[in-house]
Amino acid sequence: MKTHLFESAEFQIFYNRYPRKTHRDEAWAAWRKLEPNAMLLATIMEDVETRVWPENRDYIPNPATYLNKRRWLDEKSSRVVDMAPRRKETHALADLKNAHREALAASGDQRRANLAVLRKAIAIVGEKGIQK
Repeated sequence: MKTHLFESAEFQIFYNRYPRKTHRDEAWAAWRKLEPNAMLLATIMEDVETRVWPENRDYIPNPATYLNKRRWLDEKSSRVVDMAPRRKETHALADLKNAHREALAASGDQRRANLAVLRKAIAIVGEKGIQK
């Protein structure tokens, strides 16, 4: 996972899971403006993980547009999706747990703030049973 200075762990998880990698700086600005709490973070990650994205990436909105336009609130595609056997936990939950481990290595107030948000997000994502 490529780390950019000053980006939050939560944003990095979102950006790495989002299917279109473009305009990262604009996406980071949109993320900061949004200031997602644990519940919103879990909602966004669930949408990114479960949305049926177009095969042609040109039709996938830029991550900044997705955040600015609150696209996780859009109606989901009614196209039938193959419900192949899934892992016990989603990639999002695994990434949140990894970010939690990394936050444990930090120190001071930033550590406490990051841990609080990540613990809530892990609990929410796990509680929703996404792709269990």
